[in-house]
Amino acid sequence: MADAVVTVPDNIDELKQQHIAMAKQIADLQRELLWMREKLFGRERALFGSSSEKISNAEDLQLRLFNEAEVENDKADAVEAKTVVKEHQRSNAGRKKRSNPDETVENVHDLSLEEKTCQCCGAVRPMIKQERSEEFDLIPAKVIRIVHLRNVYGPCPCDGFLASEEKTIVTAPGPAKIVKGSDFSNRSIALCIGAKYAYGIPFYRVEKMYASSGLDISRATLSKLTMRTAVRISSVITAMNQDLARSPVILMDETPVQVHRIPDKKPTSQSYMWVRYGYRDKRPIVQFVYRPSRSSNTPNALLAGYKGYLQTDGYAGYSGIGQSPGIVHVGCFAHIRRRFFEAYESMGKAGEAGRMLQLLKDLYAVERRLREKLDDGRLDDEAFTATRAVAMAPILADIKSWLDAKNGSVPPKTNLGKAISYALEQWPKASRFVDHTLLRPDTNLVENQIRPFVVGRKGWLFMDSPSGATASAAYYGLLATAQLNGHDPVVYLTYLFDQLAARPDDAAVEDLLPYNLDPSVLKPVKTG
Repeated sequence: MADAVVTVPDNIDELKQQHIAMAKQIADLQRELLWMREKLFGRERALFGSSSEKISNAEDLQLRLFNEAEVENDKADAVEAKTVVKEHQRSNAGRKKRSNPDETVENVHDLSLEEKTCQCCGAVRPMIKQERSEEFDLIPAKVIRIVHLRNVYGPCPCDGFLASEEKTIVTAPGPAKIVKGSDFSNRSIALCIGAKYAYGIPFYRVEKMYASSGLDISRATLSKLTMRTAVRISSVITAMNQDLARSPVILMDETPVQVHRIPDKKPTSQSYMWVRYGYRDKRPIVQFVYRPSRSSNTPNALLAGYKGYLQTDGYAGYSGIGQSPGIVHVGCFAHIRRRFFEAYESMGKAGEAGRMLQLLKDLYAVERRLREKLDDGRLDDEAFTATRAVAMAPILADIKSWLDAKNGSVPPKTNLGKAISYALEQWPKASRFVDHTLLRPDTNLVENQIRPFVVGRKGWLFMDSPSGATASAAYYGLLATAQLNGHDPVVYLTYLFDQLAARPDDAAVEDLLPYNLDPSVLKPVKTG
C-alpha cells in the first residue's frame, strides 16, 4: 500500500488559509458532536429518567409509584416535629393531631365484677385512674330513603268559602330540588359531581362505589343529572366570569382534551380546555372554557375589551391579544427555566446552563422571602411592589447580561442555544412581573388548576360531546374556585344546590359565589 501523499503549501498565506479552514471544520464538528450528545442524553432521559425538574434532593427523585407506602413510612419515621425554643430545638412529645372528627364517642372498658372484687374482703377495689387511647373510625357511606309527605287540604265547609276566591285545594310545598322530579337529593347529586370534578373519579367508578353502598345510580343517570344541574348553575358561572373580566391580573393557559361527536371532526382530533385565573378583591377565581381548537380566536374572544395584566407562556396564540390597547402582556420564567433545565439535563447535569438555573433560583428565593412578608402583614401591597422591584433589579440585570454574553457564542441548534434564544425573545414580557403585587414570576398558579383536570382525564380519557365538555368546564372552574377559597367542594355544592333550588330562576346569585361565602359558617340546608 503506497504511503499517503501530504501536500505542503508553497507559502505562508496558503498555510494560514488551510489553518482557518481546518479550524472552522473542527468547530463545526464540535458543535455537531455537542448536538448529538444532547440528543443522546435526551433519549436516555425520556426512556429511563425522571420527569422532575429538581436539581437537588436525590431522595425525592427516587420516589416511585409502587413503593409509596414504604417511602412515606420511612419519611414519617425520620422526620420529627420540632418546636423552636430560644437557643435550641426541642422535639415535640406525643402524636400529631390527625383529624377533626364530626363526632366523638367514649367507650368505657371495665373489668367484670369478679375481676375487680378483692379476694380477701369481698369489696370492690378502688379505681385510681383511667388510661386513655384514641382511634378513628371511618363509617362507610349509607343510603337513606327520605319519604316526603305533603299534606293536602280541601275546601272549608263554611258558608263564606264558596263565595271567596280562595283555592279549593292547597298542598304543602315539597323539598326544593336542583333537578325537579329527580329521585336523588341535592346532597347526593353534589357528592357524585364532586367525586368526578373535584377528586378525579370517573362516573363508572362512582357507579360502582355507590352500588356497593346500596344505591343504584347508573352512569347514564349521573350524566343526565350533571347536564341538567349545569343549566341551573349557569347564572353563577356568568357572575363569576363578569368578576373575572374586571380582575387587574389574569393568568391564562390551555390543555388538550379529546371530545367525540364534534361535527366535521374525527373523534380522535384534539380539542382544548382554556383556563383563566384572576381575582376579585384578591380572592381567586378560575374559569374553564371548552373550545374545539387552539386558535388565537379563543383568547381574543375571552379577553375582548379586557384592561389589565395578562400573564401567559410563550405560545404565539396569545401574541395578538397581548398587544391590544390596555393590556400589558407578561411572560413566564418557569417556561424559561424549563428549557435551561432540559439543556442542563441533556449534558448530564453539567455545562453552562447550571449558571442560569442558579440565577433563577436566586430570583425565586427573593420572591418567596418578600411574599411571606406580604402574606403575614409585614409589607403592604405598595411596599411589597416597591421592595421587590429594587431587590429583583440586580438579579434581572445579571440574567440579562449572561444571556447577552452567551447569545451567538453557543450553537443555536443545541438545547442551550434554543433556551437562550427563547429567553431573549420572552425577556421584555417575562421581566414585567415586578409591576404588580398580584403578578408572580410564572404562570404556575393557573397551571396548578389544570393538574386536577389532567389527573381526571387519565381516568375518563375523553368527553363524549361538546355539550358535555362545556358542562364539565363549568364544574371544573366552579369547584377549583371553591377550593381555592377554602371550601369543601361537596359541602359548597350541596349549599349552592339547596339555595338555587329555593330561589326563582332570575334571582341574584352574588351571595352564592365561592369567594363571597365564608366557609366557616356555610351550612347546607337539611333535606330531610
